[in-house]
Amino acid sequence: MSICLRSIVTKKGDYPYRATVSHDDFAKGLARMARDIHYGNFKNEVEKEMGAQRERTYEEIWSLLRELEEEEGSDRSRGRSWS
Repeated sequence: MSICLRSIVTKKGDYPYRATVSHDDFAKGLARMARDIHYGNFKNEVEKEMGAQRERTYEEIWSLLRELEEEEGSDRSRGRSWS
């Protein structure tokens, strides 16, 4: 299966490289990636493959994201919508 990816180099954005792909090719790529997952626990796999420091860093990020979700949940209960 071939996926058509177009790379763009620009000085106008917040980062110099961008890539574009059709929705169909993106979906096919995600499906292929999902089929290639062969582990039972992501956190354990990160530690095994990338080390304890990387796993701890991910845990810190997940904790921050969880806090944001909790804050957004209380915002939603006051009638705010972020969608």
